Amino acid sequence: MLKFSLLLLCLLKVSCFTSFCNDISIEKQNQKQDTIEFRDTFSSNAHYQCAVKNLQKNLFIDAEKCFEQYVDFYLKQGEENDVLNAYFRIGDLYRSKLLYSASLSYFLKALNISLKEENDFTGILYSYIGNIYYDQYNLDEALKNYYLSKAVFQKYHNEKRLASSYNNIGEIYRFKKEYKPAFENYQKAIELNLKLNNEASLAVNYNNLGLLYIEFRDFETAFQHLDKSRQILVKLGPISKQASINNSFGELFFSKNDYLAAVKHYTKTLEYSLKGQGDDIIIRRDAYNGLHKSYSKLLLFKEAYKNYCEYYSLAQQVINTESQRQIFEIQLKNNIDNYDKEILYLKRNAEIEKEKKRNNTIFFLLFIGLLVLLLYALMLRFKTYKQKTQIRLQKSELDELELSHAKALNNQLRLENIQFEANRKLDELTKINLEEKLDHKKRELSASALHLINKNEILNRIKSTLNDIELNKDKQAQTILNKITKEIEGCVNFDSDWDAFKLHFEEVHNNYFSNLILKYPDLTTDELKLCGYLRINLTSKEIAQILNITQAAINKRRNRLRKKFMINQDVDLHHFLSNISS
Repeated sequence: MLKFSLLLLCLLKVSCFTSFCNDISIEKQNQKQDTIEFRDTFSSNAHYQCAVKNLQKNLFIDAEKCFEQYVDFYLKQGEENDVLNAYFRIGDLYRSKLLYSASLSYFLKALNISLKEENDFTGILYSYIGNIYYDQYNLDEALKNYYLSKAVFQKYHNEKRLASSYNNIGEIYRFKKEYKPAFENYQKAIELNLKLNNEASLAVNYNNLGLLYIEFRDFETAFQHLDKSRQILVKLGPISKQASINNSFGELFFSKNDYLAAVKHYTKTLEYSLKGQGDDIIIRRDAYNGLHKSYSKLLLFKEAYKNYCEYYSLAQQVINTESQRQIFEIQLKNNIDNYDKEILYLKRNAEIEKEKKRNNTIFFLLFIGLLVLLLYALMLRFKTYKQKTQIRLQKSELDELELSHAKALNNQLRLENIQFEANRKLDELTKINLEEKLDHKKRELSASALHLINKNEILNRIKSTLNDIELNKDKQAQTILNKITKEIEGCVNFDSDWDAFKLHFEEVHNNYFSNLILKYPDLTTDELKLCGYLRINLTSKEIAQILNITQAAINKRRNRLRKKFMINQDVDLHHFLSNISS
């Protein structure tokens, strides 16, 4: 009766308001068309607000009737965009109340209109439909609609919405334990949100990625991403989101077996003032559940039981809301006239179930206590066995890696030794070859010098013999002998001997004379010749025979060289000239 009274009152108010407006329109028939449109719009909004109030009181059927009147107004207007927005508005409100079938029905109606002229809003509808399926754990249908939304946002270059689609797709893959595509989609979402500087969405992305790394058991990376999310949320300020991130940290530390840290973060969640319905209840419920599990691990069963009671109480609120939701959706689907009987029947069933649960709670808790102890012992044993198995596997893999690495290292060292030995032998052969060439050149140089000495010595002896003959011959013979003597002297002093010697010398001592002239540019040609002969360590006598002068002349030339080189008599010229780089 109360429901019908409220509905009647609401309809009466609307009717009175409409009558009042009609009276005004009669009295003011000459008013402008925009005033009439404002009146009609205000009337439709009154129906919408009536539905909202009924939903707040969980009067779902009454709310649906108000919504029907709200939509009828726009259907009569014939403006499809207004009808689409009305369907969307109702669907979103139903979803916030967890009335999924009703919400999905209105979203699909909106989608049918939107598909006639596709735009960004079509992608938004696909996203909301995906959210409905996600909330109902229909992951395949959710994924299908998220991909459709992604295609629309890509087509119309809506990067902000596209980032949201990537995040939603990543969430579905995470719940399906397909971690690789989940990670890839989270990364794409983060890249776009960083580009757009969309911090609110980044906080969600980092939280989800942190939860994914918990699944990987990469706790350090998980902590880094959760901490990034927390820093953004602290700056932006939504209390429910700040509370929720502490639940994520609690899950992280619980997975790390750091139960004290988990307790700290779950407790921090409850320090926030979360007095709302819906998501706030779920956040608090999850925090108490986390505390219950953490205290159980710490063997603090009194605290565990206390938090379990809080968790159970909040869970019952969610269950009661779910029961009411089921009542409405049954009535909505069947569209029956005797919905009051159905509601009463379901409520009685709910009360009976509640009474049964209350009676069984004590026995259940005792059973749970014993079961927790048993499970804890089994988990410890299983965990120990699992750790030992993992250690054995890791050790085996490590041994294989070390063996493989050692083999690779040995092969590398063997190849390096072979290469080194080959290079060493090549260097030795090169050195021997160079030494042989150098010895050959030195022998040629020495042979050239000896040739000059022997040649001049022989020619001088011939000259001496001819001089003796000259003393005993007539004038005609003397003339012939003088001619031969001049030819011998010319042969002794011929420059080609020097050129041949210089050629062999330069082959052994490359650029020696050029470097000598650079250091001592005032040296004469005869002095250069003397330097060359001294460099190969010829004696003054041997040099005198080559140059066809006396030893005394050679000694004088030595002294002149010392002066030009600015060295005293104690310095050996051969040693000095040998130190001049060739």
